[in-house]
Amino acid sequence: MPNTLEVADLTYGIEYRAILEKWAVDDFSEVDKDPNAIWEMQGGTIGELQEY
Repeated sequence: MPNTLEVADLTYGIEYRAILEKWAVDDFSEVDKDPNAIWEMQGGTIGELQEY
């Protein structure tokens, strides 16, 4: 997966890589924040995860 990021033209490549590297080693300590970070990078307008 990291090799794919190296050849892809991603505006937020560093941020994506950091999230994916955490997940690859089962580090889900920010699982409440990571999906929203990806959502924002993709220009999300609906569906943001909310804390309860």
